[in-house]
Amino acid sequence: MLILDVLDEIPDPRRCNAVHDLTDVLFTAFAAMLCGAVHCTEMAFFAESRLELLRQFVPLEAGAPSHDTFSRVFAALDPTAFTASFQRLMAVFGGQARADLRGQVAIDGKSLRRAYQKGRAHMPPLVVTVFDCETFMSLSQAVAGAGGEAEAAIAALRLLSLKGRTVTGDALHCHKRLTQTVRQGGGHYVLAVKGNQSKLAKEAAAALDKAAANPRTAIAETQGDDHDRDELRRCFVTPFRQSPGKNNLEGLIAVARIESWRTVGDKTRNRKNNGPANLAALRRLTLNVLRAEPSNIPLSHKRLKARWASDDLLRLITHMQ
Repeated sequence: MLILDVLDEIPDPRRCNAVHDLTDVLFTAFAAMLCGAVHCTEMAFFAESRLELLRQFVPLEAGAPSHDTFSRVFAALDPTAFTASFQRLMAVFGGQARADLRGQVAIDGKSLRRAYQKGRAHMPPLVVTVFDCETFMSLSQAVAGAGGEAEAAIAALRLLSLKGRTVTGDALHCHKRLTQTVRQGGGHYVLAVKGNQSKLAKEAAAALDKAAANPRTAIAETQGDDHDRDELRRCFVTPFRQSPGKNNLEGLIAVARIESWRTVGDKTRNRKNNGPANLAALRRLTLNVLRAEPSNIPLSHKRLKARWASDDLLRLITHMQ
């Protein structure tokens, strides 16, 4: 099985007396996340509930891993090795279809707000992901280090073949080193320009104002009415050459401006008759059943176990009798 082959390649950082095989633990965590698990406690409940099913894929000779086991494994695992294995898996999973893709990839940085070390809540870890805008598949990722999100984005892009692709990013990534990375990888880029590139922003605005005043400038226009709002967008592009400077973006040949006008409509649906009262009563009933079930675990975990295992759901239902 492909995923097991990839997981087998990840170095085990634990001592030789570890009870659970690393591949078993990682595969169980993977399966749990497919079913909606968010943290290690939920992974442990999933493993307990679906142990026999999991054993069709991995031995789990020591039984279901505990939440402490999951926590220790993910705390000790080498993120570089894990990311590299993830990359190999995604490369094979995507196959030739993605290899031939000539689309857009986007840079996205997210703070792991509940993953900070004690006393460092103001500095949660940040992971930068590059994802395919057509399939929404994550293609690569890197954890931000001393260089912050900007350097992590460069590291994530260097893991990919960018030939024929267009990389998009916000103003944070509008700098020389990222554009060099994209161009050296055979790709193109579309980046936002703001105050962090004040000289470039001023020059680009002047060029765009001049182009906008020319009646021969071609303008693309779209209009949509999604999410209860009407929105009109207009975009135009003009050739551009940046004035000489040591920090110039590499390969910059054009700038674009997007203008939008939005009208928010009042299309709220009124909820009438007995619907709200009946739904509220049903919610209270389900909460009462969950609270009455004797397991000493949070209600959210009881819901997850019921979703994952038919026996747990039946036990909740029959508990009302």
